[in-house]
Amino acid sequence: MLKATRKPYTCQMTRTKHSLKKEEQQQILQQQNNRCIYCNYQFGSVFRDKKKHRHIVLGVAWDHFTPWSYIRSHNVTFVAACQICNSIKGAYVFDTLADACAFISKGRGQQWQYEPPDP
Repeated sequence: MLKATRKPYTCQMTRTKHSLKKEEQQQILQQQNNRCIYCNYQFGSVFRDKKKHRHIVLGVAWDHFTPWSYIRSHNVTFVAACQICNSIKGAYVFDTLADACAFISKGRGQQWQYEPPDP
């Protein structure tokens, strides 16, 4: 069972539904220790796609923890997710962060493998 110690960051939006100010982005990244909220890997880590035989570097994908299509509110909860986790989560809605992490972990399955840096 995954332990949810990280909490999504809530911000009051003043512009469009998809925008985050640079200061808000930095605050979220700092709060999450520059890691994906779902898989807890650091942004910049390298993963290998075993199906397509390619490598990717984890980048930040700003994710609505609860999809915009469900809440339609300017009080939006944003999290910093990697592109792998963000694509697996999609528009699914979860009661807790632990539920989302468990679902995404299963989705990552055997396709993605962490490539540790060379010493």
